[in-house]
Amino acid sequence: MKIRYKKKQRKSHKKYGEKYRGYGQVGRHRHHPGGRGMAGVKDHMKLMLMKQGYELGKYGFTRHGTKLSYETVNIGEIYEKALDGKIRYYVEDGKLVIDLSSKRHLKILGRGRVEKP
Repeated sequence: MKIRYKKKQRKSHKKYGEKYRGYGQVGRHRHHPGGRGMAGVKDHMKLMLMKQGYELGKYGFTRHGTKLSYETVNIGEIYEKALDGKIRYYVEDGKLVIDLSSKRHLKILGRGRVEKP
């Protein structure tokens, strides 16, 4: 004897007999019910976005172009850094000549005192 089980029906089976299957005559399951893209993030989508951790809005100014980061050195530290080998130097006529042209992006700040000529 063969036992037959009833096959599970799809959820759409409930909609049999309804002409438009719950989508209406005019729209017919087309268009964008919540709006396109990020539309409505300040209205009907706000709670959903807050739960996901989004922060809305713009902050600050936008800087266009490339950012240059400068290595800074105080004028009082140049002598110490030269002796440590971080900055190139040579001795000419008993004076220390420091070569800063090798550093491409170097900003010299005015703090400190120059003790050696």
